[in-house]
Amino acid sequence: MHSCGAVQGLCDTATNIYSVAVQEHEHKGVTGAVGGVLRQIPSAVIEPVIIATEATSNVLGGMRNQLLPDRKLEDDQKWKQTESD
Repeated sequence: MHSCGAVQGLCDTATNIYSVAVQEHEHKGVTGAVGGVLRQIPSAVIEPVIIATEATSNVLGGMRNQLLPDRKLEDDQKWKQTESD
């Protein structure tokens, strides 16, 4: 398997779509397979967008922490206080 999350996500999506197509084909024939694949498309499109958004957020947060280390310390203290309350 690949260690990259994006590649793993694409592999998982392709595997899920294939599994649904095979299962639906066994139960309902070609029409079922096509319908099963079409039902999987929305999640197949949205999931990579969510992953990319999370990755972008992590990169931007890391850049901010590098550029403003005092702000990171303030944030860490704030979260420690709210967790202990």
